[in-house]
Order: sequence, then C-alpha cells, then structure tokens
Amino acid sequence: MSARNFLFCFLLILCKPLYAQQTGIVLGRNFPLPPAATNFSLQFRDSISADSLGKYDVVFVFSSARSTLSDENILALQSFVNDGGGLYIGADNWPFVSESDQLTFAFFGKSCWGNIDMQLAKVNDKQSSNAVFADKSEIPSGQTTVSFPLDYRLKVEAWTGDEPLILSGKFGKGRIILDGGYSRFNRNLSSSPESNEVFREMMLFLSR
Repeated sequence: MSARNFLFCFLLILCKPLYAQQTGIVLGRNFPLPPAATNFSLQFRDSISADSLGKYDVVFVFSSARSTLSDENILALQSFVNDGGGLYIGADNWPFVSESDQLTFAFFGKSCWGNIDMQLAKVNDKQSSNAVFADKSEIPSGQTTVSFPLDYRLKVEAWTGDEPLILSGKFGKGRIILDGGYSRFNRNLSSSPESNEVFREMMLFLSR
C-alpha cells in the first residue's frame, strides 16, 4: 500500500467515529427533515428533560403555533448549550414562532418578527460570520420567513434582503443557530440538493 493510500485509509477510519457521534433530538414533528438528515442519528421527541439531553450533541426545535415547552424545558436547553451542546431554533411565518420566541427571549431577550416572502437568501461574507455556509453565495430561504434582530452575540449567516434570516453564535461551551425559514425543509422543498446541504452544514456547525 502506497503512503498516499495509507494516509487516506487512516483519515477515513479517523473520521468515521466522528460522524457516528453526531446524534440529535428533533423536538416536534411540524415538518419532515430533508433526506440529508438520514446521515445522522436523530430521534423525534415530544418532550425533553435535563436528564435526557446529556447523551445528545444537537437539539432541533421547529416552532409551532402553540408551544409545549415548560420553564424547566427552557432551563434544560440553556444548560445543554452551556455545557457544549448545539441548539437549532427554527421559526417560520406567524404563528409558527412560539417555541422560538420562548427560547430567544431566554437566551437573548429578543424575538423574531416580520413576514418576508423571498425565494433565496444571500450568504454572508465569511469574514463577518461563523462561515456555516462558507462555500455558498445563496441558499433557499424558505417559502415565507421571519427575521431576527441583530445582536452582538450572534453572527449573520444569511440575509433576505436587508434582514437577517439565519444567525449563529457560541453560547457558553455550545453553539446556536437561529433560522427564520425552516419551511425550506417541508415536504415540497426538502428533496432539493440545496436544502440538503443547508441542513448538513448546520448539523456540522452545531456538532463541532
């Protein structure tokens, strides 16, 4: 075996357990996840507890019209992120902002707003973001989207017009993504390669 082939096989073996460790919880069943989600170990849950989060790397929250998150759930998710977990907070046009508003108030004291109708979002320059989508210039925005106010603790990853659509941040030892356009993952759009890539890159950022 050549030195080059040996190095390739070594890196493949090294990387394989890394992907195996990327496990997550999907809270709620508002929209199916894109096909790319099958590359990761994800479990659907209707509720969470502090004890149940410890063995996972990422929690995905897709906001509904009426949240079932309790104060204890919010505290558990804050502790989860502080301890190194990744949290995706997804919203869509009103009224699908309930869980998102609870969580962003808890973390940042702010909530999403608006109702923006644009098909594509412009990816931010990597120098002023966490470069979640480093190799892209545009991504699907979703059918109808909401925006989140600028915050010094967050980096804008994608814009719809002049409004932030996707933001990322590091909170304690963990990471957060705020997404105002999770409708890109719904039944009509989730089969697109672009939506698959968006999910995959979000998952990789959150589970680093």
